[in-house]
Amino acid sequence: MSGNHNQPDQDDPDSELESLLKRLQPRPLDVDQLDRLGRESEVITTSQANLPGRIQWKRVMPLATACLLMMCAVVLYQFGFRLTRGIPEKSSPPTLTSPLTQSDPSLAAPSIQADASDQNLLSDRFIPISSRGYLINSSSKGVVDTEEGPKEKLQLQFEDTHHWYDPNTGTNIRFFTPHNEEMVIPLPSH
Repeated sequence: MSGNHNQPDQDDPDSELESLLKRLQPRPLDVDQLDRLGRESEVITTSQANLPGRIQWKRVMPLATACLLMMCAVVLYQFGFRLTRGIPEKSSPPTLTSPLTQSDPSLAAPSIQADASDQNLLSDRFIPISSRGYLINSSSKGVVDTEEGPKEKLQLQFEDTHHWYDPNTGTNIRFFTPHNEEMVIPLPSH
């Protein structure tokens, strides 16, 4: 090769290859090759559509619909009795003396005390629903040495819950009563 790059050398194999390439005519693709390229394009498209980080809406929507229906069923089960019950008429709020004053106006004195008849009236109206005790807190008060051996002293805090319901007015009453207990538990000795 000569040092002059501006003038092509006829003996240069690159120029001969270049002239051969310029004379080439592209041939149309074979039908099998076109089909294979189409299938490979579909595989690439579906693999990109099903990436792990992408949301699969075809799977999420039925699951979300099932969860929504389940939540509606739970709400209807929990609160359905309120939906079927009619709207109460406007009246004065129920009191201890309101049934007595409706039946006999002469009993409506300004200072009526709750006696046994009032308690019976309340027990007929309110239905006990539940009574539960909950352990709120427990703490150790240390180890105590006794004649039987070492024992641990525990302080327990409870809260009892009592629930009553009046089906006539829909009134719920809940009482929460806290109380403390101390327990002494024997410790195993080795």
